Amino acid sequence: MPKVFKGKNIPSRFERPGDKGRVGSRERLTYGFAMCKKCHAFYYKKSWHHNTDKLAPAEAKKLNINFVLCPADVMAEQGLYEGELTISNVPKESEVELLNLIKNFGRRAELRDVLDRILAVKKQGSGYRVTTTENQLAGKLARKIKDVFKKIDLSFRYSKEPFEVERIQVRFLK
Repeated sequence: MPKVFKGKNIPSRFERPGDKGRVGSRERLTYGFAMCKKCHAFYYKKSWHHNTDKLAPAEAKKLNINFVLCPADVMAEQGLYEGELTISNVPKESEVELLNLIKNFGRRAELRDVLDRILAVKKQGSGYRVTTTENQLAGKLARKIKDVFKKIDLSFRYSKEPFEVERIQVRFLK
């Protein structure tokens, strides 16, 4: 190891400034089984899974399962997000189709991965603001909107390192 690094307090490559207490940090749960209080997802084998057995919370208490909030629900509760779509100049005749596309895309994403969710869809003037739990989900949704509606201009922006927020501008062309 070069002399430059000797005696310096250099964090490992897996630790980044701001990781402590952050939702996306690599802190693992210390117990075996956990169930989300809101969405009833299960944590086991070091990851979150869908509640496939439809185990009720009352039955879970009998099995000595810990109740916590999953990372997606923590993000929703704290108002955090990793992906943000700002959709502008939406034609009146396309609004219903656009909202259905967003809703169904979010539903399919959540079926694939329990932590992939669309957190909020808010009306802003002649457009919408959509927030997601994953930055890749926002990018995929923007590309899907472009595939469906064709006359669209996309603009991607990424935040600096400790934060993983992807901001996407979707503009309908007239």
